[in-house]
Amino acid sequence: MMNLKICHKKNVILLKKMKLQKLKDQAYYLLCLKKKQIPYQFSESVSKKKRFLTNKYLNEPTGWVSKGYTFIETNEKPLVVVYFEPNKIISKKYNDLEKLSVTDFSTFPIRIYFNKTNWLNPPKPFIVKSNLKKKRKEMYRKYLVQHEFGHVLGFGHPSLSLQSGKCDVMLQQTKWTEPYCEANFSV
Repeated sequence: MMNLKICHKKNVILLKKMKLQKLKDQAYYLLCLKKKQIPYQFSESVSKKKRFLTNKYLNEPTGWVSKGYTFIETNEKPLVVVYFEPNKIISKKYNDLEKLSVTDFSTFPIRIYFNKTNWLNPPKPFIVKSNLKKKRKEMYRKYLVQHEFGHVLGFGHPSLSLQSGKCDVMLQQTKWTEPYCEANFSV
């Protein structure tokens, strides 16, 4: 009986520590948003080229930086960790998200999983104007980076409706663009 009481007491203490840590994590997230400074890092498996391109696209002048956000690559206390995984791995981990990238808020730091399959070969629904076909892959990558980091900033998906002009960067352009709107990576 004494062992059960000790075990229960240890579990209660552990649970309180976990709740306190979760509150600290939430406070850190809100502080980063308030300051508009988002510290992030890449998982060790991300290549130098993907790191370079992600940083380049993250700092796109027409992206979230145009709204005053700063993205800081760091190894200390990141808010976000960026991964690149093939569709097969993401689909296994997130059953209902076939062929998509994911921003996972269930962990801390927040995890962004870029779909490496789509990164290499943008999905067919991501349609660009004929004069931009040569830049399709780059446009998709810019959109993808802005979109997933937009989730980190607290933005969700808008409802799908016929729009004139460019798609909202938070629209799931991996699933559809035309006839609803034109592919877009600007915020």
